Amino acid sequence: MRLLFPAAPRRGGLWPDPERWGRIWRARASLAYEVPFTDTAARLGFIREELLPELEAAFALRSDAERDAFLEGFAAECAGRLGLARGVGLSSGTTALTFALVGLGVEDGDEVLVPCYTYSATALAVCNAGGVPVFVDAGRSASQLDIGQLEAKAGPRTRGVVVAHLFGHMADPASLQDFCRARGLFLIEDACQAHGVRWGGRPAGTFGVAAAFSFNFAKMVFGPGNGGLLATCDEALAGAAARMRDPESPAPGVLRSRRTPAYLDPLQAACAMAHLRAFDRILAHHADLAGRYEAGLRGLPLELPQAQAAESPSWHWYVVHTPRRDDLRLFLKRRGVETREGYVPLTRLDAFRGRPGSEGDFPAAERMCREALALPIGSHLRRPDVDHVIEAVSDFFSA
Repeated sequence: MRLLFPAAPRRGGLWPDPERWGRIWRARASLAYEVPFTDTAARLGFIREELLPELEAAFALRSDAERDAFLEGFAAECAGRLGLARGVGLSSGTTALTFALVGLGVEDGDEVLVPCYTYSATALAVCNAGGVPVFVDAGRSASQLDIGQLEAKAGPRTRGVVVAHLFGHMADPASLQDFCRARGLFLIEDACQAHGVRWGGRPAGTFGVAAAFSFNFAKMVFGPGNGGLLATCDEALAGAAARMRDPESPAPGVLRSRRTPAYLDPLQAACAMAHLRAFDRILAHHADLAGRYEAGLRGLPLELPQAQAAESPSWHWYVVHTPRRDDLRLFLKRRGVETREGYVPLTRLDAFRGRPGSEGDFPAAERMCREALALPIGSHLRRPDVDHVIEAVSDFFSA
């Protein structure tokens, strides 16, 4: 933030004028990669017009009451955009998942079905709530769950399912809703990577009893630090989550021995609100770059990401698959392109390996682990950057 917003005021104002902003911007140090995977400063610069008023409002807060009203207003805005009754701002997406599980009554030893192929927080939240994560393989894509494994792994101690919508795509909600409804299980959506994704015109995060969103700096709606939101139509669950974020709250069953403050920071909320104001423009930019990738990479020996018939993805990441993933990644690095690998199956991690719930085979997750490569996409990039990546990938396969 110091690079973008120097402390010295100008003519009594808090922020630099556009000309001075431009000088600061051009003076930034160069990044190590010609096409970086992400650039937080550039992504904030993309929403500069929306960002400055929100930050001014956050810095103008003078009391606890004003701060609380500011944060509640932001949470209500998020919930309203989803068409849900309540939003509770929290310290992270992991916290939102944990509080949702605790609020739904997960107790020691209760089992919750979770994806094997996802970020570790999806399963760690179950552990934080005292439950046992039972891992399920991926389906046709990273966001899907293998319904056959869901059927096989559901047992008498199973309380619910947490599905993770990965890379700006969604899992098919109908099959999961049917599965949970038939067994009396809850469905929670880990929508931390699904800002703006829709299924049949309906937003991700509105298909389960609750959803968790993240405002971590790696997400499409973000600030420079961390933050999260629990969204739900369950008033009792929202109230419980609001009480849990206060370490002095007398709320029952709330991780009594491990309570820490879990409030959303106003600066994170201000940055996230600015992204919401500019979100249609951000989504359009991601879609334009994804379309450019699809047109430029078509015909190469790569498995390209595809939207499902009812899905409107946000293209949070653009993930391709190839058995030559490691060689391609090294080649792109040499050409100045920064990439990311996909996830390691959670059953390989020390936190979960060999523990109850980790038994079984996960062939889809293992294949994705070997083959998934995320190419750079985002509001920090322009069409020539994507063209450079396409040219480098094409050169790799033609060599």
